[in-house]
Amino acid sequence: MMELGKGDIITGLLRRPEREEYMLYVEPPYKTSSTKAFYVPKGQKNRILKYEDLFNLNIGTTIGSRYFEPFDSDSRILKYPIATDLQNLRKVEKNRLDALIGTGTHIDYLILSEGFYGKFEKAVFKYDRQINVHMAISKKSPYADELPLFNKTMEQLVAEGTIDKIIDTFLKKLN
Repeated sequence: MMELGKGDIITGLLRRPEREEYMLYVEPPYKTSSTKAFYVPKGQKNRILKYEDLFNLNIGTTIGSRYFEPFDSDSRILKYPIATDLQNLRKVEKNRLDALIGTGTHIDYLILSEGFYGKFEKAVFKYDRQINVHMAISKKSPYADELPLFNKTMEQLVAEGTIDKIIDTFLKKLN
């Protein structure tokens, strides 16, 4: 959608050279870490204690997403890519997949907003890394010319701690 100009703005984005061909990254990044978590049915968080526990499971992923190395290129892990994280949640709920992987705050939001609260939990093993997380604007968007204003606003929001407060407030609602 961003490449075709059918979407204007996207969040939760890691910077990739191929994406820079059709998107403008808002600076500075609004987060500097990204946790990739594995979600399992409630009561099964100990099913994935370490990376090697993934080898015998069917893991839901989303088409076109990258998570972390070695997971992305590891052929020992059975990965089933589909269109959306919401579809993955439904498949795990119906025992068609053992687990799904996703960005913690995003999947937490889906669980809360889509009526899955209390049905899932994060596995013990997760991947947390320092990496910049951005907002970006499609180069075809009518807002692309406003990139300097987006940058200035994001700089203020990050410097004042507003972004962290929004994320903290959201996470408190999930717990």
